[in-house]
Amino acid sequence: MNKRDMALGLLAGLAGASLAGTASTAQAAMGEEDARAAIMTWLDALQTGDPSAVEAVLAPEFQILRSDGTGHDRTSYLFHPG
Repeated sequence: MNKRDMALGLLAGLAGASLAGTASTAQAAMGEEDARAAIMTWLDALQTGDPSAVEAVLAPEFQILRSDGTGHDRTSYLFHPG
């Protein structure tokens, strides 16, 4: 399984959660489209391997916690993406 497969699985889970909420079906569908577009933009930037492309899509509050317990904020991720 690659990063794109994992992201699409996460997207499916988020879409299901949004449908279970109080949002109307039309609002949930629009939210899913926005989420899919954001995830694909992120994955496309990662695929370039260019730190400036990744930096352009990272939010200032970006954080990631890896399965090995290491974590990064926006700045440290840009200089240590592996």
